Amino acid sequence: MPTFKPRTFKITIDDPEEAQLFINGLVLAKQNNSSPYFPQLIEAMNVVMEPYWRALADEKERGIGTDAKVAVV
Repeated sequence: MPTFKPRTFKITIDDPEEAQLFINGLVLAKQNNSSPYFPQLIEAMNVVMEPYWRALADEKERGIGTDAKVAVV
């Protein structure tokens, strides 16, 4: 029987909208598959996205954002 060597892989997340779509896909895949890798991938993506989400929430709270008419300073 062949042996299996554990591997680590790396991807570059460079677009927040695509990252959100990726997370959504991981959550959907997790619902349809019992692989223990999906929760790990979801948690990793949450760690990657948390600073962005926090900054986005901060901007929204201050009235700065893509849908803001006037920036509140």
